[in-house]
Amino acid sequence: MNGSEIGPLEATMSQAFAQGNLGAALQASLQLLQHLPDHHKAHLTAAKVRHAQGLYSQAKIHAEQANRVMPSDLESLLLLAMIYGSLGESEKAISLNRQVLEAQPGNRQALVSLASVLERRGQTQEALETLEEADLPKEEPASGMIRAKCHLAAGELEKAKSILDVCLANPLLIQGPSGNRQKRRLQLQRSLVNDKLQQFDAAFHDAIDAKKDDADQFEPNAFSKSIDSIIECFDAGQFQNVSESQTSTKEHVFIVGMPRSGTTLVEQIIDAHPEATGVGEFKNIHVMSSKIQQVIGSWAAWPASAKGMSIENRQRFAEAYEADLVNHGFLDGRVFVNKNLMNMRLLGLIAMFFPNAKVIYTHRSARDVAVSCMLGNFSGQVHPELQSLSGISTLLEQHNKLRAHWDQVLPLQTLDVSYEELIGNQNEVTKSILDFCDLEWSDKCVEFYNSDRTVMTLSYDQVRQPVYTSSINRADHYASHLEGHIWHETMPQA
Repeated sequence: MNGSEIGPLEATMSQAFAQGNLGAALQASLQLLQHLPDHHKAHLTAAKVRHAQGLYSQAKIHAEQANRVMPSDLESLLLLAMIYGSLGESEKAISLNRQVLEAQPGNRQALVSLASVLERRGQTQEALETLEEADLPKEEPASGMIRAKCHLAAGELEKAKSILDVCLANPLLIQGPSGNRQKRRLQLQRSLVNDKLQQFDAAFHDAIDAKKDDADQFEPNAFSKSIDSIIECFDAGQFQNVSESQTSTKEHVFIVGMPRSGTTLVEQIIDAHPEATGVGEFKNIHVMSSKIQQVIGSWAAWPASAKGMSIENRQRFAEAYEADLVNHGFLDGRVFVNKNLMNMRLLGLIAMFFPNAKVIYTHRSARDVAVSCMLGNFSGQVHPELQSLSGISTLLEQHNKLRAHWDQVLPLQTLDVSYEELIGNQNEVTKSILDFCDLEWSDKCVEFYNSDRTVMTLSYDQVRQPVYTSSINRADHYASHLEGHIWHETMPQA
């Protein structure tokens, strides 16, 4: 690439990112890096795009390279701190934000970023004090969201609601995609506060209004066909030779369940064991599924690209996944637990890569799942099926259809865990989980809430406290809103 080509490509990259065209921005940045590996702006742009896509591990690689090229650049430090925060690497995120504040005291972006990490760690008072130092307007959305979360955690519900009301009155929230996203987050947070205030109709109204635009993007027929294509590609013949695969020295457990069905709770219980490591919603197998066609030279796209994959390629992907775990910092433990929300659709691939893997299916009342999903801030781009009651009903139906298929063809060991039984009989169900994972009893697993681990899911605040019963039969408060839909229970009938 000659000098005359660099300038236009840089302009294309910057313009595309500014316009929200992430694909074009990423393509331009990677093209620049192919010829100029130390191009600071290209690494920054690639990191921002990958972070926006939720591909935090890949974002981290580019952000660290940008920081290496220009160690004192504050934009690089702030971006890297945000990415570490998204990955749950809280200590690194805190350290980098404080590094920025040493260089530039009062930097508002660093203060808000630091407060966000502190709130997620449960250090709510310190988070509020940090935001006071930032001295931002009361209607500023990002800091307002954090303040509301802190007051909600402290049980100061009216104060949390008042903050959100002020932020939602900000006229800037109706300007452009960024404002719309902020408004969506604030409304969904207010729905949680109203739920705690027992203002259930107001809570549901906020949730529906926040998600209405994303709900229109879900196509149930196309979704059903995508599940059918997985079933068609992963028939029993795909697993006839899995025993020939080399057995990994690591033991892998994959938690599979509807969103808000207790997946985070089960993972946190196992992670509390000294010999286990929870990897959260580590999405590298999901990412791999989209790359199989290119890597092995298949004519077909996913899921057909996995059909007939050689033993060598299966082992190649398995080794790559385990290498990614190490690169991500998951080094400790004999058992690794993954709770990615896409695991149900990826179990065929998981069985190809790790034929000795174990699967824990989590179950919760379908109506309770529906309410929790509606009030949850799930990305509309990643999970369009979680933006409406009809979409959630469709997901439950397709979830059961796929489970029935996996039961017929997969060679994997499975365990079914009821959220309600776990809440009602914690010790016994915890023991069954540990026995299934070949782990000795540990009292730490019952006291999972004492872990200093940072959980990066919507349930992060809930797994910082002992199990509680208020989440059971939550849907009773929303009965009138749930009418007109079929709620398919996921627990197999005995």
